[in-house]
Amino acid sequence: MRARAGGRWVWAVSATRRGMTAPEKIIARTCGLDYVQAGDIVFPNPDMVMIHDNMVPSVKRVLDELGIDRLAQPEKVVMVTDHEVLYGSARAAQYGSINRGAAKRWQVGRFFDVGRGGHGQALVLWRRLAAAPNAADSTCSARCSLAWAWC
Repeated sequence: MRARAGGRWVWAVSATRRGMTAPEKIIARTCGLDYVQAGDIVFPNPDMVMIHDNMVPSVKRVLDELGIDRLAQPEKVVMVTDHEVLYGSARAAQYGSINRGAAKRWQVGRFFDVGRGGHGQALVLWRRLAAAPNAADSTCSARCSLAWAWC
């Protein structure tokens, strides 16, 4: 099923409606849709996107391979150093260097380097960069959270 949202077509898995979860409501709102469900392909426009220090090197590598050297809306990005807060290894120091370089090259709006941040998800709330009811969490089984998008 296709639906129109903000001048774009989005693909929906089915027309069957059920109550939406809190993240689905947040994603629907930021997509300009009345309804979304798992499996829908949508194009949200989040107010903020947070990325952890451990994710930056792999994201940067992929963007470099694609020839992307700038972000469309860098002011919406929050980059947080919260895994490698002490450079106790060569890898940690290398990640720190990559992260600082990426933040500068991408002109990241809010970069919280070592000593300036805290736990990524909590930091955004502590610094009042976003309100809790508007936070949608993208999780995986290996970590409590990979990234948060404030929509």
